[in-house]
Amino acid sequence: MATAVTAALAAATGALLLVTVAGGPAAAQGAEHVVKGTAALRWEPGNITIKPGESVTFEVAGTPPHPVVSGDGTNPAGDGKFDSSGCTLDKMSKVGDKCTVKFPDAGTFPFFCSVHVATGMKGTIQVGNGGG
Repeated sequence: MATAVTAALAAATGALLLVTVAGGPAAAQGAEHVVKGTAALRWEPGNITIKPGESVTFEVAGTPPHPVVSGDGTNPAGDGKFDSSGCTLDKMSKVGDKCTVKFPDAGTFPFFCSVHVATGMKGTIQVGNGGG
């Protein structure tokens, strides 16, 4: 009886260790954040909160193009608070196109679609507690 209990305990401990080790790297990478440019000419979600060091993937889901620009939309060139150079018109012009932006520091980062900004296609990425 003691041997069976010891074997069961060892198996359970091994399984727990396996789950912990297997889950470790995925947990360290953080969550996946996707913001989709929709056929309704909106970003879904329009506002998102992430942790410093995480990334956001912008995806064209409908009614392209949806080039992403850093800023609130008042300056067509953007404000340069984050690097949106991978999200330009030529890279975000058809359904399924994606670009990923990493946000290393805390802050508040507005963004907009340079083609559909007049329709209100804007959003905000809150990194950490914001500020900046």
